[in-house]
Amino acid sequence: MKIRKWAAEAFLFFASTLIIAGSLPVGAAQALTAAESYSYNASDVYLTDETEMLTDSAGNAITAKLINTSSAIDFKIALYIGGKNRGREAVEKLVSQGVNSVFSLEKEKSIFLYLDMDGSSDVCDYMYCGAEALRYYSNGENGTENRINTILNQMRLSMEQTSDQSVDAKTTAAVESFCSGLKQYKDALELDGEALEYKGESVYFYDEGALFTKEQRQQIISRMMETSRTVEFNLAIYSGSQKRSDSEIKRIARDGAKSTFSFRKYNGTVYLYIDMDGLKNAFDYMFAANDAFLYYTNGDSGSDDRIDHILEAMERSFPAGGQKIVPEKIVEGLEEYCRQLIHYKQEGAVSGIYYRDEATGDYVYYQNGQIVHSKWKPYRFWYAGLGGGVVVGLFVAMVIGAAIKKHYKFKISEPASVYTSKEKMLMRASDDVFIGKHVSKVRIQSSSSGGHGGGGGGFHSGGGGGGRHR
Repeated sequence: MKIRKWAAEAFLFFASTLIIAGSLPVGAAQALTAAESYSYNASDVYLTDETEMLTDSAGNAITAKLINTSSAIDFKIALYIGGKNRGREAVEKLVSQGVNSVFSLEKEKSIFLYLDMDGSSDVCDYMYCGAEALRYYSNGENGTENRINTILNQMRLSMEQTSDQSVDAKTTAAVESFCSGLKQYKDALELDGEALEYKGESVYFYDEGALFTKEQRQQIISRMMETSRTVEFNLAIYSGSQKRSDSEIKRIARDGAKSTFSFRKYNGTVYLYIDMDGLKNAFDYMFAANDAFLYYTNGDSGSDDRIDHILEAMERSFPAGGQKIVPEKIVEGLEEYCRQLIHYKQEGAVSGIYYRDEATGDYVYYQNGQIVHSKWKPYRFWYAGLGGGVVVGLFVAMVIGAAIKKHYKFKISEPASVYTSKEKMLMRASDDVFIGKHVSKVRIQSSSSGGHGGGGGGFHSGGGGGGRHR
């Protein structure tokens, strides 16, 4: 009886909202206020806050995010922020009623999220997808990947990691993560075909030799998407099947890292080339561009060679060059690669290494807990340059002094008594009169070479990389 009464109340709530919304201009962005709660209803986006704790400013920001995402993925989105303690069955019924009431006949292209914010430890988030949306956001049935579960888990993790635990902050973090997941998986639909190349908002993958099955490609790209969201860098993997020299592989990774994404989503890209040509002396290479280089260092300037550590961990699942390639083991290695990227991002940026921003010309480095953009190198490189200049200056001075001494061999003058007689000496007054004056100026030149100061190999235009043979 309680469930029936609750369901009737929920139906009346959604029906009344729909009636009110129907009186508004179609497609207009109108904010509705019911009691003290924030709510919004338009043709493509619906939001209501049952907790009655969401402020108008946070509600407006969340609504704007939902509208932007709805437009990007071309699906209708509803968000119900639950404030009451409900079990899974009750939540499912509420969502079902909500979809039918809010989106009516357009529910095939709709997504409905129930965000549990009742404050209890028994969390029950729920995501509904219409038939068409389910093609993109699969639920694990019939052997498909459970993308819905991944989105919900990532969303809840984002909420837990938010330092500010207010309703505004937690809800905003949840919606940011939710919308990001929707966009990522919508981009990945083309993987349902037989395409060997995939390019999404922040992920690129190319299976040049058709080494992997469609399912394996989906697994790799899904993992890359999750990792990209976590480390907040663009990720690219090029599985090369053609015979290439080490220098050519380096060029592909370096140029690809700088041009594939143009750093639109994140200010940094990690580009990995895995050598799958089946020949001996295989060469895997990783290039970290822009801010990614501050986290994935290559040993320059005395830094930890994190790139080498990452590749070493990944290659434990890879065959030695010339041995049989087993795709399942390569997938395992790439899974480990993604775990290593997350690990070192969590370790934090490395102090004492920098790169040159090719767009602005600034030096970029990590100092005092933040990433700094400056026209000057980090201070420690000033000291190195100053010390080097002093040493060079002293050396040049010594060389010049030695040359002068060698060229001008000064002799001690004889005393005047040598030219005079001790018996007869006559002193006369005299004046020197100059009737002309000629002064010769002699310029003493020294050969010295100019150069650029530096602090080891830490200077890179746009980033740096490293590779390993196997």
